[in-house]
Amino acid sequence: MTRERFFKGSLIFALAFVLLFATLLQGETHAENEGNAAEITAACNFELQGSGEVSRLYDGDSLTRVTLNADDSLTIGLQTAASSAYLYIEWFATGGDYQLKEYSASGESLRSETFRVSAYEEIIPLSSGCKSLVIEAEDRISLCTAALFENDVPEQYSEILTPAEKTDLLVLAVTVDELFEQFSALIPLYCGGYNAHVSVAVLHEAPRYELAEATAALRNIGVYALPLTKDYTEGNNTSYYVKRDWGDNVDSHLTELIRKTKPAVLVISGVDDARGEYAREQLLIAVEAAADETQFKASLEQYGTWQVQKVYVTDPEGACTLSFTEPLAAFDGSPALDAATDTYTNFCLSRRLYHVELPETLRLSLLYTVVGEDTQGLDLFENVPAELRVSCEQALSTPTPSPTPTPTPTPTPTPTPTPEPTETPADEPDSEPTLQPAASEDNNGTETSFNVSAFLLSLAVLAGGAILSLLLYLALSKKLGALKTIIVLLPLLLALASAIFLYFTHDEPAEPAENEVSASVTPEPTTEPTPEPTPEPTLEPTLEPTVEPTIEPTPEATEQAQEQSKFADHFLSYDYEEPEIIIDEENGVWLYRDDVLSVEITRTLTTIDTGKYEHPLAYYTAHIYMRDVDSFRPSFASARRNGRDVAPPETIVAVEQPVLWITGDNMTYSEAELKGPIIREGKIFNNRKVSACVALYSRDMSIKVLDEGTTAQEVLDSGAMNSYSFGPVLIQDGVVNAKAWDDARELGISSANPRTGIGMIEPGHLVAIVVDGRQDDYSVGVSVEKFAEMFAELGCVEAYNLDGGVSAAMVFMGTQINHHAENDIRHGSAASWQRQVPDGLMWGWSALVGQAETEAED
Repeated sequence: MTRERFFKGSLIFALAFVLLFATLLQGETHAENEGNAAEITAACNFELQGSGEVSRLYDGDSLTRVTLNADDSLTIGLQTAASSAYLYIEWFATGGDYQLKEYSASGESLRSETFRVSAYEEIIPLSSGCKSLVIEAEDRISLCTAALFENDVPEQYSEILTPAEKTDLLVLAVTVDELFEQFSALIPLYCGGYNAHVSVAVLHEAPRYELAEATAALRNIGVYALPLTKDYTEGNNTSYYVKRDWGDNVDSHLTELIRKTKPAVLVISGVDDARGEYAREQLLIAVEAAADETQFKASLEQYGTWQVQKVYVTDPEGACTLSFTEPLAAFDGSPALDAATDTYTNFCLSRRLYHVELPETLRLSLLYTVVGEDTQGLDLFENVPAELRVSCEQALSTPTPSPTPTPTPTPTPTPTPTPEPTETPADEPDSEPTLQPAASEDNNGTETSFNVSAFLLSLAVLAGGAILSLLLYLALSKKLGALKTIIVLLPLLLALASAIFLYFTHDEPAEPAENEVSASVTPEPTTEPTPEPTPEPTLEPTLEPTVEPTIEPTPEATEQAQEQSKFADHFLSYDYEEPEIIIDEENGVWLYRDDVLSVEITRTLTTIDTGKYEHPLAYYTAHIYMRDVDSFRPSFASARRNGRDVAPPETIVAVEQPVLWITGDNMTYSEAELKGPIIREGKIFNNRKVSACVALYSRDMSIKVLDEGTTAQEVLDSGAMNSYSFGPVLIQDGVVNAKAWDDARELGISSANPRTGIGMIEPGHLVAIVVDGRQDDYSVGVSVEKFAEMFAELGCVEAYNLDGGVSAAMVFMGTQINHHAENDIRHGSAASWQRQVPDGLMWGWSALVGQAETEAED
């Protein structure tokens, strides 16, 4: 009886021991993982007091937003009271005040604080015990994103929460275009090759979609914050009229930026125009002011003084030359140029300059120095004291040994870099995504692959099994036979098997895993610098996923994948060498095809029955298949982009070089009072709401007809950066407009006319139709009802009538393919001739525009 009690008690004790030990270990692992950021947005409840769709705050799109007018509010309820939580806000624009109020589960006020929207991204730590929070607008404010995180913030936001005290290199560009065209290789060179801390500023405030792309692109190459300074007063695109009283204002912003980021070296773009000259002039004043204790007291009190050591400006004749073709360890042996090309291709999708070839080298001139002139001209940090740097090192040994791949057998290069990369990736978050996959392949080090928590857990299970076997032996030792021996050994064998299983399947805590990757960085540069094909495959898959997360009307990735595969046979493969171009005017066929855009145009010559007679009809149908969001862009008649300057379509196309161009809505050139919202690149040109409009959503390559009464702000809030208003509506939500003729009569365009229209069969597949008219022996034109039927017959679910008449035009590869008579008036009809226009819609870009027809004839 005593032995039986002893046995049962010992058995319970052994089981309790194993469970307790395992729980403690799991708790320890949880404690180690506790600091990892966990997004809890989906579990929160959002309530909006005001107008707009609250789902836009968590749709993952930086262009859709919710606008709060004064006294409007947004309430966010957490599922459980927060012990450690953070609110991340992405703003559409800076400026405006709001109150943040926090409440506990019992309704007790934990905080009521007023904030100023001074940056595009903001992270606010919430009070412990916060169960709900309210953002109450004091002025008009617009939020693109609101997200909540537990324990910590994701790595890409860490610098917003706790910015670095100093910066090695501050890159200043006047525009976003200049930032990537001039500096997109310089940034990864210093981030990855020198392990430098780099900050970026854009001086001229860009459209919001450009900023969203710039932020994503910079994070791809290791820069996690995008500070912006005061915008210049803009007269037009080529000259910037800066008012006299703005001088100090620009100086103070630049001085504040320098004092805040504390750069050792500063680089600015050297674009030779009025804005570039002004920027450099003001920058040099700000560099002196930042070190002066008597200048700009507000930023002085907040950040103190700071002395910039050197200022460089880009200059084709500059003495300092940086090469971007050497392999870098931080990018898996790829050079900075490859990282820049990948970034430009996959993130900078709205650039108008599609033909940009990023340079292999960059030359700079020393504009300002307090540490003497350069002698070597190969490094921006030459002569800069080491104590002024955050983490910038001399050029890593990885770039120089581009020949090292040849003597791979020699083991000497491997030990030498080992100490360096262990520290480099640990300090630098940007190297992590690139190095992780390669590190897991080469992970052969005994120390880095040892999982301590798994080992201890396995040991505990094994010990528990041994104790159980021992207790069984003590209980049964007097009558031990073969069967009972197996029973005695069974717990030990099971524990051994469980221990082995646990050791090899137990996940190691997140932070040690990162260190493990960092430690195993070294082997890679030696083995993989030569295979430059590595970066290129990454370009291909990245193109498609970049589009998916930003979809607004069709957010589901599966649908996007189906569309991509559906259109696959319309595109060339990603490794195509030359686009496919067919120009067969005799048979009425025009075709352009590359890896992301397909334009397929057919001419239809038919007749139309007007009730009394059969009349000839000619029209051109363009099926536009898009795989990339940069396929569409709006066009203007002049560099001033004001919506009032006019030019012939072929003149506009000669400058912009699109594959396909069609007439737009005549913008504000005439009859603006009859139109609805007109928006181009996020800028409102017409704020009336007296007519319907068609909005173009770049993110999923769709169009949507919006009702009369829709405001320009509502169009922008929905995520559209471009809208056209002419009318009437042809098809909306799959329904042909039964009032099309009445609507057209009010506009005075109900009879048969030349027409231009845009329609959508599905996202990524648009249709443009241009009808010729007012030429009785060639084409009489169509009424709006017939025009709507033409789109419906093609399967369009949305269609909209654009400016037609003598404005109607379709231009392919630089040549107008539809026809107007030259001031030829027949049978009393209006003249048919090509009018100059202020705007249009464009798809694609090609250096062959204007040459393709000649080449086809040859």
